[in-house]
Amino acid sequence: MAVLLHPVSGRRFTLAARTLVGRSVACTLSLKNPRVSGEHAALFYGGGVWSLRDLGSRNGTRLDGRALRIGERRAVEVGAELLFADERWVLDDDGPPVATGRSADGRRCRAEDGILALPGPDDPELLVYPAAEGRWVVERGHSLHFAADGDVFDLPGGRWTLELPLITDGGGTAHTLEDDELLRFDMIERLHVALSRDGETVEVTVFVGGRALLLAHRAHHCIIAALARVAVADIDARLPPAEQGWMCLDRLSRETGIGQERMYVEVYRARKQLGGAGVEGAGGLFERRSHARQIRLGVRAVTLGALRDTAEGDVAA
Repeated sequence: MAVLLHPVSGRRFTLAARTLVGRSVACTLSLKNPRVSGEHAALFYGGGVWSLRDLGSRNGTRLDGRALRIGERRAVEVGAELLFADERWVLDDDGPPVATGRSADGRRCRAEDGILALPGPDDPELLVYPAAEGRWVVERGHSLHFAADGDVFDLPGGRWTLELPLITDGGGTAHTLEDDELLRFDMIERLHVALSRDGETVEVTVFVGGRALLLAHRAHHCIIAALARVAVADIDARLPPAEQGWMCLDRLSRETGIGQERMYVEVYRARKQLGGAGVEGAGGLFERRSHARQIRLGVRAVTLGALRDTAEGDVAA
């Protein structure tokens, strides 16, 4: 997660993978300085490094005192000084563009597989992940709302500030400009759940981007299986799509044997597993109705089968 620091004001700006800098309000980093051009410069993340490019600015762009030629692209290292005309910024962090939490005592916690868990992944009190509409979502207990860069939360053990990059490609993981393959959550064609006869063993396969991703068995698969049963039953009953698949958290807890406090941990782990399989935007695996304390799968096409069903057979069907 990369951050630009304005040394005079103390303002911190979290960089997106592609950040346009200028006076225009359409720029990612919009500056009010009249000496700054409308579209002055751009910062890019690619190949594991950050680069700066001047876009033909009137008063020039400098990196560590050296003027950049128009269109010239130079690598930027942590601690480097960037001058947009006479507007001075410093690259305070040069990490990849992922959601990050910064504690009051200086600790940092970065998103793993596109999902930020605070104060940490072992005991997540708060989850942050990208939504389909290009905004960040915060889940905390039963509450659900949108988040923005700089939002502050008081959590057990201290206060945390969110540093959230602009979502430019529908996801929240650190994909670079050189990535030639990107599996997004909105590309999922189907989620298939295979169950053993006694219902104790669950196998989950996600079909996305023409590929079948078999997810290694985990305890949280019982949550996916329970929600899949409800989704399939509602589809068969021809309920409207907006009403399909919803399940009360109390009922889900009873059927899976997972306590409600533990439920949030397992939901986080399910999303993280999908993100770890290479699917960007894995936070969408579950949808929540916080006012009604309901949850459902975020995949509309859900199928059930016996454990011995093969992925090839599913594709052929």
